[in-house]
Amino acid sequence: MELIERLEKKSGGFGAFLQLAHNWADFEATKKSYELVARHVTPRFRGANRAREASLAFAGDGAARFMGDAMAAATAMIQKHADEEAQKTRTRSGSRRLVARLRLGVSGRFLGTD
Repeated sequence: MELIERLEKKSGGFGAFLQLAHNWADFEATKKSYELVARHVTPRFRGANRAREASLAFAGDGAARFMGDAMAAATAMIQKHADEEAQKTRTRSGSRRLVARLRLGVSGRFLGTD
């Protein structure tokens, strides 16, 4: 890619890049070379990866902030869950006390034993 970039800069740009095949290399290796050019080189020079590169740079530049935000959100949800569980426990124990008080009369004796 560096060679193509140098050629592009030196020539002022060009519309196409032609490869000359001599069929000297193993055909499978040649196909692999074409595949690599198609997957990595061509998209770069067509600008097909600009959005992806910008996204990667954004994610990399903001990684510390994103991780901090994610940890804060996880901590908040853990605390919310703990608060909800504590409330359930208080409600259950309050309900048990209410049931016990209902079984006892105003005098503090068990109902039905007068």
